[in-house]
This record gives sequence, C-alpha cells and structure tokens, in this order.
Amino acid sequence: MGATLGCDALSFRAIEIDPATGTGENNARLANPGEKLVPGQFVNAVLLGLTRPACITVPQRAVLVTGTSASVYLVKDGVAQARAVELGEWLEGDWVIEAGLAAGDEVVVEGIQRVRPGVKVSVSAPSAAKAN
Repeated sequence: MGATLGCDALSFRAIEIDPATGTGENNARLANPGEKLVPGQFVNAVLLGLTRPACITVPQRAVLVTGTSASVYLVKDGVAQARAVELGEWLEGDWVIEAGLAAGDEVVVEGIQRVRPGVKVSVSAPSAAKAN
C-alpha cells in the first residue's frame, strides 16, 4: 500500500548507516488521517523536497564514526589534525557536516587508515566533481 503523508518534523536521526542496505533510523511526526499508521509499525519512507544549497559535504570514506561521535582529519600546514564533526544526512555517498568544518578546510579522503594526528601528509588536487 502506497500513501503520501505530510511530515511535521524529524525528531531523531541516527548517525550510523547500515552498509548492507544504505539505510538509517529516523523518527518523524506525521499527520495520520484515517489512522493508516499504527503504533510499532515500520515503514519505508522517501523524503522529498529537501535542498541544502550551502551545506558542507565530505565523502563517507573520510569520516571516522565511533559509537556516538564522528571525526575527520584536517590538513593544516601539511600535518594531519583530528577534528570532531557533527553529521547530518547521508547523501549519495557523502555526509552533510552540520558543525565542525568550514568552507575551504582540507580533509583527508584517501589513505585515512594510515593517518594519525601529527603525521605529515601531502595534498593532491581534488578529483573531478561527480557527474549528476
């Protein structure tokens, strides 16, 4: 059964994404005319209409997620520095960064498993933008 219901607000968003399905947990308040939804029911939902024109995104592989925190490695003066970030949505393989990064920050994307704070890193030109 397919139905379109209006969402009043998202009240919870998990930072972990199931790698097998590409899905995550969300909780939303919905209008429920005709009581089509019942307590405890699980649904598949697609959120439409959201745009984030000035958001900062980083590739999923650049983010280290442990428990309830997330971080990235920045490059400052050729040296890696850990930086805590607040994750938003996961969009087509990228994380939206809600807090912790500024426009122009250089983030380690390749070789992240070998990077530690204080390690010298070399910066290469970013690869071509993804085709839309």
